[in-house]
Amino acid sequence: KRCKLTIGDEEREWQEGEISVFDTSVIHEAVNETDETRYILMMRLWHPDLTEVEQQALQFTYDCLEVPELTSDDPGMVFMAEQRVKMLRSVPELLTNEAVFDTELIGKKKKKDKKYKKKKKKSGTAGKGFGA
Repeated sequence: KRCKLTIGDEEREWQEGEISVFDTSVIHEAVNETDETRYILMMRLWHPDLTEVEQQALQFTYDCLEVPELTSDDPGMVFMAEQRVKMLRSVPELLTNEAVFDTELIGKKKKKDKKYKKKKKKSGTAGKGFGA
């Protein structure tokens, strides 16, 4: 059993501690046939010949794949999507908490959890709090 990386027609065996850099636009596949857990660290590197405008266009494409609402006709949805992209860039660990940025929930009332329903207090003279 082994770990292998296939890029196009070329297949290479993973070597512990070695680095592989390849063009992700070519069809590729990583396979782990061992019983051990393996981790892949992926980084996006821009080709040195790309102009800044080309990099921005490609980044927008990648952002749209992650946050499709960026292409919405609704300016409010686009604004929320742009805010999500900003947050994801500044605090990457938020990727694990998708519910925080669920744009489908915008404008919808939150369902109340009956389990934690507050009990009504009996009327009386004791402490009514602010606005009473």
